[in-house]
Amino acid sequence: MSQHPLHIPEIISLVGDFLSLEDTLQCIRVSKSFHEILIKFIWSRITVTDDENTSYPTGEALQNNKIHLEELELYHFPEEYVSLQGCARLHTIKFVTSMPVYEDPVAVTNLSAFIKAHNSTITKFTCYGPIPQRTWKALLKCPNLNHLVIDGTGIMKEIVDDFFQMCKRLEYLELSKTKICQLPTGFLSDPTDNYVFAKMSTLRLLDVTIQDPSGSHSLPLCPSMLIKKCPNLRSLAFQKYQRYKAFCGEALFQQPWTLSGLSDLSFLEMDVKDEDMASLLRQITELKQLVLSNKRHSSSPEPCSFGWLSMQELLADRHMIQETRFGRLCEMIETITFDVRGFKTDGILLAILCNCPCLKQLIGPKITVTEIVNGAEWVCTKLADLTIYIQADVDYETIEGLEKQRAVFKQLGKLTRLRSLDLAMKTAWHPAMRTLNLRLKAGLDELSSLKRLEGLKFHAEIGQQMQPEDATWMMDNWPNIKQLRGNVNANQDIYDSIANILQPRASVSNY
Repeated sequence: MSQHPLHIPEIISLVGDFLSLEDTLQCIRVSKSFHEILIKFIWSRITVTDDENTSYPTGEALQNNKIHLEELELYHFPEEYVSLQGCARLHTIKFVTSMPVYEDPVAVTNLSAFIKAHNSTITKFTCYGPIPQRTWKALLKCPNLNHLVIDGTGIMKEIVDDFFQMCKRLEYLELSKTKICQLPTGFLSDPTDNYVFAKMSTLRLLDVTIQDPSGSHSLPLCPSMLIKKCPNLRSLAFQKYQRYKAFCGEALFQQPWTLSGLSDLSFLEMDVKDEDMASLLRQITELKQLVLSNKRHSSSPEPCSFGWLSMQELLADRHMIQETRFGRLCEMIETITFDVRGFKTDGILLAILCNCPCLKQLIGPKITVTEIVNGAEWVCTKLADLTIYIQADVDYETIEGLEKQRAVFKQLGKLTRLRSLDLAMKTAWHPAMRTLNLRLKAGLDELSSLKRLEGLKFHAEIGQQMQPEDATWMMDNWPNIKQLRGNVNANQDIYDSIANILQPRASVSNY
């Protein structure tokens, strides 16, 4: 007689990966087999909060189940956790504190001791807040540490050399709001390659400052110089480096190009020119993600750093002829974010929709109904997350206007993998926006194929005139809908009726 599948430990474990905490707690009461296999999912992650109204594991229960602990998130460090020895599966520690080191010396001592006790298993460390020298020393003794995230701290001269030696074994490094007091001696002119970070595949430099105590530079040193030390980078993110423009240019547009594996590129809050971006794309052989977020201005829309020069590089096929790429960049890219608050209609967004078949996430500027209707078919049928402003430049009520809107809905209806659809965004510069008329008479029923859709947003100032029958249709055709955000109807009674219809499955927020 064959064994029932739910009595086989391997199958129970696979099922556990998909269960919520509440469901797991119910399942461990079913049988001894379920309890033995699923208990690890309950204890694999512990959060020690400083909220008096929230509890965390302690005492005998903690000691009995520490073997299952894999991730520990700490907002303070109670004495009991210092004595927690033998967490053989622990690989991740996250420590969050806003206190200066001198105000919480006990937590510092406890954290350092805990890291030392588990230095052989720790692979990932994240810290939001200042890191004292004692903790740095403990981290240096973690031979398997390969993932480091620090936010809001300073790397003082006492640990600079040790920190950069640690970087040699890191695969992932994220520095945010971090000040490095100086570089190690010989870092910039190192003939021995002592400071080459060959294992580094992901480097995120978010508002980082490197001071120059020698005074040889009039400005703080640009963190982009670290790029030259990471020849095997695959993912790179920069933020807020306008004052380092000359240094960044030297590192990013270096010749000869050494970052042959770079496939994920993010410029956050930076005004990168279209011609510079095109120059950079020209050297990249494989591109999976491109995120461009320009510097925020208080009184005017941001300029677009992704224009037709950059778009031409995505479409270019000369590298295929030269055998330096396996395909066009537009055929590889999976995520694009650019000109998020832009309101130009220059055809670039349509070109992306019509030429990027592997695209899974697109966050971009405005495109009009007329532009979509007059354009080619979209090929981005793998899209799961689409955030663009579709401007209804047609009359809602005329036959022509209704036909054009239905044509746009048909294009959207082909994106059957969509989970999130955002059709408009509020801005200070264009308060009177109008997107598609989300009514059945305008073509809403063309979206019946979006069975995976979880969220629909339309943050327009000019509200919709949705009716209860439209909400009923959504309930009947979108089995996974969870959220509707936007001004569905200015009439409070109709709004309440729509909210009540969707309430069993989805929340409605009028903003």
